[in-house]
Amino acid sequence: MPRLYMKSLLDAPLEAVWAFHEDTKRGLESLSPPEAEAEVLKADKPAVGAEVIVRAKTPLGRQKVRAVYREWEPPHGSKPHRIAYFVDEARIWPFSQWRHTHRFEETIDEGQTKVWAIDDVRYALPIWAGGVIGARFGAGPQLRKMFKYRHAKLRELLCRRS
Repeated sequence: MPRLYMKSLLDAPLEAVWAFHEDTKRGLESLSPPEAEAEVLKADKPAVGAEVIVRAKTPLGRQKVRAVYREWEPPHGSKPHRIAYFVDEARIWPFSQWRHTHRFEETIDEGQTKVWAIDDVRYALPIWAGGVIGARFGAGPQLRKMFKYRHAKLRELLCRRS
């Protein structure tokens, strides 16, 4: 199954990173590239089983995406090595599978507590859409571009200013 993995070090406290992601509407709309024109139509309070519905423009036209939280773990562990994560699964045409793990790991860097923001997406395309070849040459580059934008926005919105 194809995988997209991206990791960024954020100069921000875990509480701020987690609070940002708990505000699903603000988070999704601000992390989506402008050309996607993403609009959150429904956002249940985050918890296992909660759902989010987003309408966005994609290379394949406008579509609604329904995601369901499968796991939800607020910050836990001992400072400065706490972790937090959540997992959502979605039906996103043309993907036949989509599982997105959002993981946040506290660390010490240059004497300061910072957070690794990790996105791990496992997805599949149906055979008619080219399967692995379609993922490598079509969907894969588009997803990398989208997640590169998301990580840049996370740094812009959450990182401490010198």
